Amino acid sequence: MLDHYFSSSDVLERLRSGAAGCYLDGFAAELHTKRYALKRGIAYLSAAAHLGLWCTRRSIPIAGLDEGLIAKFERHLPKCRCLGTKHRGYPGASCMVRRFVEQLRRIGIVTAPGPEPPRLCVLVQEYCAWMRRQRGLTSRTLADYARLVGAFIDALGDDPSRYDAASLRAFVLHRLRHHERHSAPAVTTALRGFLRFLVAQGRCSADLLAAVPSVPRWRLAKLPLYRRETCLPLPQDVGDAILAYLKNVRPAVEDDHVFLSRQAPVGPLRSNALSGRVALAMRRAGVQAPSHGAHLLRHSLASRMLREGATLDLIGAVLRHRSVESTALYSKVDVDLLRQVAQP
Repeated sequence: MLDHYFSSSDVLERLRSGAAGCYLDGFAAELHTKRYALKRGIAYLSAAAHLGLWCTRRSIPIAGLDEGLIAKFERHLPKCRCLGTKHRGYPGASCMVRRFVEQLRRIGIVTAPGPEPPRLCVLVQEYCAWMRRQRGLTSRTLADYARLVGAFIDALGDDPSRYDAASLRAFVLHRLRHHERHSAPAVTTALRGFLRFLVAQGRCSADLLAAVPSVPRWRLAKLPLYRRETCLPLPQDVGDAILAYLKNVRPAVEDDHVFLSRQAPVGPLRSNALSGRVALAMRRAGVQAPSHGAHLLRHSLASRMLREGATLDLIGAVLRHRSVESTALYSKVDVDLLRQVAQP
């Protein structure tokens, strides 16, 4: 498979004769399966061969690679003088090499474990365990809370007896300046949970809970951002389009997801992929809107139905709202009608 990326027989012979040579064909096959472009694949394979050359010059077997040696190779990259390599100072070379080592781990060549995830301090670990018992939070939510609490501990220290209201409020206000408005409540929620944990453990005063500022959230102040999962009939034209996609467009890779990315590495679409495509199409069309993304199509449909005389009950049925209060948000959209009832 290596000859898919390199045509020169001399280059192929040189690559296969190195310490990493017997593993490069498998790596090339993986890159091809993931639909890496030709130029990108060459860069990955060259970086892997560079690692093999570095190991050969230091009499290090490929199977003996561990995190210490990989880190040493990464320190070598900025000052590299290896003949025939082009990775000196190249910021992506380290990631490319680690991708190669990951593949060697999967096939059992490199047995040393990969890098350990960053360890949480004892106080954060105890907080997460307490929140899991008390609230039954998911691992993803706990990970988000742990990052915020970890930042709080880094700023104020790990001795809760030294926390005071002024420093606590200063930290919260500083964090809120660096968060989107919709995610700001998560900061105060995580911090209040942490303080409740400390109070329950007798490690800080209960008065500190009142020092956490509240983020105002007015009811009906904005349009809804999320939808819920609903089973609906599949129209014939949509079914035909999906079949055509599966036959002619979908990459031929071993993955159970229906829709896959077309850019390497090929895999399931991210949650924001559809919104990203809608936003790109809007920019190309020159559409001016206060926000971009797939949810704007939903809001636009509801607004158009309202202007054409549809009732809120009908709009709620189309949008699959559980409560009429969710649909009531769209009553603010018809500005012309609101002007007729507004007082001077």
